Amino acid sequence: MLINNTSNSQPFSAELFSLYGSAGNGGTLDFLYNTVSNNNTDNIFKLFGQDSEQTLYALHSIIDGTGEILAKTGNIDPLATFGCLLVHENQSLEGSIFQALVLNALFVDKANGDYHLSSNSPAIDFCDDSITNATNNDLNGNIRGIDDENSQNFIGIYDLGAYEYRNNDIIFSNGFDLL
Repeated sequence: MLINNTSNSQPFSAELFSLYGSAGNGGTLDFLYNTVSNNNTDNIFKLFGQDSEQTLYALHSIIDGTGEILAKTGNIDPLATFGCLLVHENQSLEGSIFQALVLNALFVDKANGDYHLSSNSPAIDFCDDSITNATNNDLNGNIRGIDDENSQNFIGIYDLGAYEYRNNDIIFSNGFDLL
């Protein structure tokens, strides 16, 4: 999760991530199941260099903020894949793009730093695991791919972002209640 970042000596930063490449050598970034919000940056990702190929995979994530998501400079040949995303803009994206929707993620309490998904978030049950295998748990240690019966699956049962939604209103979660 990347929140509330800025430059050390400026009110904003040029970008959160830079992928640089020199002749014949490029950088690679796998950006999976992340939540990005409230960062004072011009760009989220910047790809730059000379005669190089940078590779960026941004998948199953929420990118909420300002500025362009992707910027590139120099004589580069980027390979970018953007998929299963909720974003604040998608005009700067290029490469292979699928399901990069401009929607509010509806966090529980963004103003106070709670970036868990609210019960009506469009990020719940958004994607399947066909583009990336969810082998790691979310930031709370919960496994991924829990189907929420109250949310209609958009493509599959995997939630976007750093947290898998958990409906805490489960009947008998602590056993049977005695009357």
